[in-house]
Amino acid sequence: MGRVYNIPVSYGFSQALVTTLLRDYDRQSLGHMEIYLPTQRAVRTLQGVFRDVADGQALFLPRLYALGDLDADELALGSTEMIGFTALDLPPAMGTAQRLFLLSRLVDRAWDGLLGASQPKSQTQVFAYARTLATLLDTLETEGLDLSTLDKAAPTDPNLAGFWDQAAKFIALVQEAWPAIERETGCISPAMRRRRLLELKAQQWQERPPDHPILLAGTTATIPAVASLAQVIHGLPQGQIILPGLDLHLEAASWDLVAKSPSHPQYGLLSLLIRLGLNPSDVDLWPGCSGHMDLGRHWTISAAQRPVGADRVPIHAPFDLSNLTLAEAKDPEQEARAIALFLREAIEVPGARAALITPDRDLAGRVAAELRRWNLIIDDSAGKPLAASLSGRLIQQSAACLGPDIPTLSLSALLLHPLTTFGLLPAQAREFAHQSDLTLRGQGESLCLDQLNWPEGVPASALKTFAHAAPSGAQPLSTWLDRHLAFLRMLCPDEAQLWTGPQGEALAHVFEGLAAHAPVLPALTLGAYKDLLDHFLVSETYRPVFGTHSRLAILGTLEARLLKVEAVALGGLNEGTWPKETDVGPWMNRPKRAEIGLPSPERK
Repeated sequence: MGRVYNIPVSYGFSQALVTTLLRDYDRQSLGHMEIYLPTQRAVRTLQGVFRDVADGQALFLPRLYALGDLDADELALGSTEMIGFTALDLPPAMGTAQRLFLLSRLVDRAWDGLLGASQPKSQTQVFAYARTLATLLDTLETEGLDLSTLDKAAPTDPNLAGFWDQAAKFIALVQEAWPAIERETGCISPAMRRRRLLELKAQQWQERPPDHPILLAGTTATIPAVASLAQVIHGLPQGQIILPGLDLHLEAASWDLVAKSPSHPQYGLLSLLIRLGLNPSDVDLWPGCSGHMDLGRHWTISAAQRPVGADRVPIHAPFDLSNLTLAEAKDPEQEARAIALFLREAIEVPGARAALITPDRDLAGRVAAELRRWNLIIDDSAGKPLAASLSGRLIQQSAACLGPDIPTLSLSALLLHPLTTFGLLPAQAREFAHQSDLTLRGQGESLCLDQLNWPEGVPASALKTFAHAAPSGAQPLSTWLDRHLAFLRMLCPDEAQLWTGPQGEALAHVFEGLAAHAPVLPALTLGAYKDLLDHFLVSETYRPVFGTHSRLAILGTLEARLLKVEAVALGGLNEGTWPKETDVGPWMNRPKRAEIGLPSPERK
């Protein structure tokens, strides 16, 4: 039987985990060990801690896996013949663009066939509905539910009957058509593929228990397939489950209240323990955590998070609020500046590390910009949205100029972009851009390209010819993509500046995905094309490979619990941001979500 451990928050999860492993296992055993972590970001975090703790010593690292990114080939290698073939035969995951386009086609067809002209539609609305359907499908597949489950979702409240008549028609079409579409494309959703691989991994261990340590670390196992995997690991002779920050100060009555409150931070950990047949008192302290524990700070955190309705209990230790400061900012700019100053001051201590923890991506960008004043480039674990990159901004700005009428403001912003050179020397391009900006001011929407003082080698006729050749009305996505890429080549002839490096590779991947599945979509207007492009540039991210400060980081809430740093700023503690506002989506209400087995929106 495996063991279940807890690493209290004051120790720093990754540091305590790695230090104990290096102390208790020899090199050979360490090299055979498998550690399963929540995400790829958690894997990178643990790799960094191994590097820091080893301090130059040569090591055989354990095999680190992200639960959301298991590999079918690796699973097949160590499995029985039946499981190996099953893993290799799994269909590939459907790409983001492909799934969005296929769902958009379904929504478009449903809108025309079920609603007709009674409700005018736009392609932007179609994409919005398709994205919510994708979220619903992901949730169903993650929870292990079948599409037929949606039959139970019809509301009993007569006040909702009119709404449901329309929503049910859309859902019924998805129930009927989506499985056939998956068979036709030979692909399944990423959530479905992840669940299948996790189920196969659990089956593999049950049929052939491994003879080396298996660790499940840093996860609350809120995904059912991960919870099932945890049950199997708990039954392995060398299985170990290491929980992050289980509250050891709550008494039994409070735990009963936590079990009824999905929004409580201990709810996920308790749900996992219940599934394992354990009580919180059955969990052992991780061997590396036998030193002094900051009881005052632990008790303060526990008391602050006691569930609603819990009885007052005797204070076991004095509240410890030392070195804790509350800063209330009047606006986002002041908040970002205060956090940047705090982080800069913290790293003036030799060897000290500092981090901003926030789910607010806008705040993260503001803080990163403020730190650049002191040439401090902070590592953002979530990556940066492509829309915020230099190349991404050029792509967004140029998309506004693809029609026959080029807006004056859009052209001015485009000419001022650093990558817009028309093949000129940078100094010539900047001088032309600034002169053009002065000329274009006050021109309104009536733009005459001949008014600009075009430098030799960049005739206005090229841009005028491009504008005159603009298609009118809705066009296939491939037409807009070809026109856009041709325009980008005109603006930035040195394509290496646009398509190389982490941001360039991510942008190229977006355009390749759009082009590969363009025939699926109906014709788009220029406005719909820009909206579609904006969606991908905002949702897709990239991470710089090098150049970031080694002791500064912006962390999300998930990976933050795996690290311990000397100075922490919790940013964006505003209602609706942390925690985020809950959204049940347009298809069903909370009671019906619970009735068909979907989790509460507050669980995150």
